[in-house]
Amino acid sequence: MKKLFRNTGLLLLPFILMIVINESVKSISNTKSYHIGGIKTINSFEKIKNKCTWICHNNTRYCKTNHVKFNHKYFSKTDPLYFGLINCLDARDSYALMNVFFLVVFVPFLIWYFLIKSMNIQDQIVEIKKNKSWKS
Repeated sequence: MKKLFRNTGLLLLPFILMIVINESVKSISNTKSYHIGGIKTINSFEKIKNKCTWICHNNTRYCKTNHVKFNHKYFSKTDPLYFGLINCLDARDSYALMNVFFLVVFVPFLIWYFLIKSMNIQDQIVEIKKNKSWKS
């Protein structure tokens, strides 16, 4: 039962934290918001030199030029992965739906699964050491 609470908490905590942070930032944000499909966003669509906005979503070159602190010599390695993922998501019927499914549901669930698997193995190691059924 203890593991069930731990595992459920580890699954839900990042999503709850993300919602709390987004809602708290939305309430104190004074930037002009952008509307996508009738939904009000936190960021604007304006080009701002020191802050990523929705313009960066639609114009990656602008974002890379003004906001990315990553070493530019690695773009030759990261760009194929990044644009490959974007093109794969865009190739489906609904980019937004695939984006949410893959980046908000599938990838975090996969990370959660491997984290739980790792913690269970660690619990087994602790149990074996506690029972001293291993030889040093």
